Amino acid sequence: MELRVRVSALVFDKESILLVRHGDYWVLPGGGLELEETVRECVERELLEETKLEVGFERIVFIGDFIQEDRHYLDIFVLCSRERGMLMKGDDPKVKEVKFVPLEELRLLDVKPPLIVEKIITHHPNFDCDVYLGSY
Repeated sequence: MELRVRVSALVFDKESILLVRHGDYWVLPGGGLELEETVRECVERELLEETKLEVGFERIVFIGDFIQEDRHYLDIFVLCSRERGMLMKGDDPKVKEVKFVPLEELRLLDVKPPLIVEKIITHHPNFDCDVYLGSY
């Protein structure tokens, strides 16, 4: 079995959150943690690659995991501040669209993983809750 660590960013613009579209579903921007890379470095690199935005690492707000076939995924969700750059689709070929989505519209989209939608809506803006989401 292979372990894969993914780091995703929660970047807000007032009452909207940044999402990227992969095919017919949406995710928080982010990606795989590389060897010898910190969580901070990963989230900063992935945001530049996917959205052309520079972000500031604030703190880890959620951690969750799931096992699928021969992989164990560990997801780390990081609260980030928008620092510099103009939002646009970056160089990652998997990304089809990038945009800030109003929080009240999140439930209307197919967001992966689904449980993150309720966690974001319920705990924004303070995220003073249990960090561990459990296995999903």
